[in-house]
Amino acid sequence: MSFMESSQQKKWKGNSFFHLAFLVLIAAACLASFFYSNGKQMGGGHFGMYEAASITPFASNAVISRYLAPLIAWITGFRGEDYYSLFLIANFLFLILIYCWAFKTYKNYLTAIILSVCLAFLFPVQFHYGAPGFPDVFCYIFLMLALLFPRPSYLFVFFGLSVHEFFIMYIPLIYLYHYRFNHFLLSDGKKISNQLILLTSWLLLYLFIRTLITGYHPELYKFDIHFYLEPILRDPLTTARNQPFFWSWIVVFKLFTIIYIVSICNLLRKIRENVVDFLLLTVPVLSSFVFLFFVHDTSRFLAHSFISVILLSPYYLPGTVRLRNSVLILIFLLNFLIPSYYLGKDWHISLDKYSNRFEGYFRSHYRERLYSPGRLSTTISIAGSGLENKNSR
Repeated sequence: MSFMESSQQKKWKGNSFFHLAFLVLIAAACLASFFYSNGKQMGGGHFGMYEAASITPFASNAVISRYLAPLIAWITGFRGEDYYSLFLIANFLFLILIYCWAFKTYKNYLTAIILSVCLAFLFPVQFHYGAPGFPDVFCYIFLMLALLFPRPSYLFVFFGLSVHEFFIMYIPLIYLYHYRFNHFLLSDGKKISNQLILLTSWLLLYLFIRTLITGYHPELYKFDIHFYLEPILRDPLTTARNQPFFWSWIVVFKLFTIIYIVSICNLLRKIRENVVDFLLLTVPVLSSFVFLFFVHDTSRFLAHSFISVILLSPYYLPGTVRLRNSVLILIFLLNFLIPSYYLGKDWHISLDKYSNRFEGYFRSHYRERLYSPGRLSTTISIAGSGLENKNSR
């Protein structure tokens, strides 16, 4: 063992108390977020498919191509109704990975814990309490693992795609991030070629497994390329039209929007020197908006750019570390004044107890067309007993 390795090991042991204390704090924040939420607001329909798959993986089911999350539930014993309990554990693991990533990136305990606690009370976590069953948090987990462990990134891409095909939107982000923060992985043409070969090989394996699994039940398999392209071919704006883009952004990112705008402006001052950093902040957001031409889950898909808007944008704030942490604490507190909703083209779901106060506004102004005669049958019940909307991806 070298002197440097020995020093790093001693430093980690010396700081282990702080890491343990912060893990306890993250667990407390995760539980507080759960009790602050409105709990399960949806059941049956699309969500029931994942629940059924957790009992019998690879059985006749429209989500059979998204097999990894139900398979994890089946292996760990979280089957049937217990499948929803798995998401409390998954959220906790996600927040731990956020803390590890933030500590590695910002090299500051307070920044790492603030970002972790902030995430606990924002849409990417709260969504899975109100709409349990959607496997997005497992995609978040594999994304963070890909950022934390550069060399096997291609393996985490494979796992992420096995959770949901939208993980493909993260691939440019992952390798842009490594080019910027882990340049050793892509420092020359040979290393870039190696990564490209490995990534392509695992993508082909994913396509082979997906084709093999879905081939047994072709009559049920609907999440193919035709499923996503058919609305676009019929009318390029049929899905994007009338989606609540502005309000979805506000309820997902809240006051982190301010940090994001300030960081973008700061990078634009010297754009030639900050091209990669600028792309890191903008490519995931643009990818999310592109996906909204194919899907109706507005706030859900905007939330997939959390890595840029919430986690990376504070890195580019001008000023000192103390100023940055002070701003983050202030935003964490003020965010509670903004409600959390799961918004789509045809529905809205209240995610926390504070947002219940705004239900009258959403009914009378924002989505009043949903409550007109003849449309109630095509929307998701706010009481949350079922899901009939066929456009949820």
